[in-house]
Parts: sequence; structure tokens; C-alpha cells
Amino acid sequence: MFFVINTNTFCTAQIHTVDTIEVSDKMTTHLVFNQPLNFFDIGNDDYIYADEHNGIPTNILKLKAVIENAETTNMVVREGEKIHAFIVRFASSPTVFLHDLSGTMSKAMVPTDESKGEVDINKAEPGTSQDTFHNENIVEKRATMIYQDFSDKYASFGEQKDQLVFGVTNLAVDEETIYVKMKLYNGGAVDYKLDFVRFAIKTKQKGFGPGGSNSRIIESVFNKKPDVISFGKTGTFVYAIPLYAFDNKSGLLINVFEKEGNRGMKAKIPGKYLAKAYRF
Repeated sequence: MFFVINTNTFCTAQIHTVDTIEVSDKMTTHLVFNQPLNFFDIGNDDYIYADEHNGIPTNILKLKAVIENAETTNMVVREGEKIHAFIVRFASSPTVFLHDLSGTMSKAMVPTDESKGEVDINKAEPGTSQDTFHNENIVEKRATMIYQDFSDKYASFGEQKDQLVFGVTNLAVDEETIYVKMKLYNGGAVDYKLDFVRFAIKTKQKGFGPGGSNSRIIESVFNKKPDVISFGKTGTFVYAIPLYAFDNKSGLLINVFEKEGNRGMKAKIPGKYLAKAYRF
């Protein structure tokens, strides 16, 4: 069902048309504007939205499909004197799930380096997502809970080399976030200085990533990690990444990078284990 805009209401407003917005039933698509929103309308009930925090309008609009294969529709949003018109369509794995209409944010959460056919997470620059829609207090609280209270559940996701043993030990998810608990044992004579951890989604779907590849990088939104893991010690660290539409054909690739060293470690989590992860 499509709706008609009241031109009398918007006669003084500036119309701004944006390309199609892809929305999934497994993850939340976010749109960031310069000002709090003062009008919103969408063409059907296949999609839900939120543009308030504790009852106060914000400049952030969250969209999510209620059902799989939701019907394509249109949407109008007004901020101040500017009107944005969108086409909203369902996508099981949206190519972009953070749309910056403010012009002030980084391009985190948007696939980059489209000239390459395959995403190389060993060469990608580190970064932290600017996705401010996750409530930082909740993410930190849950990540700390996992760090302190979640026992080791898995022992087969990781690798052992260079007198190091690395593995993913537990997983948890909430409505917007995946939490990954990891441990690294340093059996070598040299301290392991943990630099950063890089995550990438890999599927069997061609064209999922940049340049037609089947993988793309996903940036973390929070981490709790040690700077140094000394000889004979085990370091525990937890990373939080945005929730994505995983299934049995997808996997989460994890690469751990050493600062001032090349003893990188890696692991792969099949999508079916994310589906079985603890849910908040």
C-alpha cells in the first residue's frame, strides 16, 4: 500500500530522494539524520520502526522487517524542513545496513574496497564501527557478563601454532549484537601484544561482498581485551559485533593480529553455532 504526501503540509520543505533501502528480518537497518525526526510514514505493516529513545524523538531511525520477503513499499521521513523519500525493499542480507544522511559519520558498516574481488581480512585496516545505535551501556554490560561469568563451551574453533593456542570459547547474541568470547594461551618466550581482532562474514552467496565476492568485513562495536599476554599466561577477550543474517551456509571468520609481530591466529564459526548461541 502506497500513501500520498500532503503537499500543503510540506510546501516549504526541501525534498531529498535517496536510493532504495534494503531491510532484513534478521538485522536492523539504521538511518542517521542531522536533526530529530518530526514526521515518519511507511507504506505497509511488513516493517517496524523506532525513531524515539525513552519517548524522545532522535535523529536515528531503525527499520526491520516483520516477516521474510516483506513487500516492497515506500517511506517518507521529515527532519526540520527537509523531506527524505525512500523505497524500502526486503533483502535477506542487506548490502548496507547503516545509511548516513547526516554527512558526519565514517563509512563504517558500508562495504568498501570494491575494486577487489575477495575481501582480505589479513590486510584490512583496523577500525571500530561508528554504529551508535547499539546502546553502549547495554553492550558493555553484556560483554562484561560474558567475560566474567560465561564458562568455556567450545574447544574446536581456533588453531594452535608458534607455541600459541587460540580459540573461541563462547557465543551470545541479542537483538542487535553478537558477542564472541575468545582465549589465547601464550606458550612462547615472547610476550604476545594483542593489537586487534578482525571479523568477516563469509557466505556461499555470490555478490555478497565487494567486487562480487562472497565475504565482507564487519567492524566491532565494543571490545574488552588485554594489551599483553605474558609467557605461560592465558588472555581472555570479548568482542561485540553487529548482528547479521546468519544461516547454515554462512560463517564468521576471525583473525587475531599481534602488535609488532606476525603471529596471527584465526578461527571460523559456522552459522549454525551462532543460531544456537545464548540469547539475551
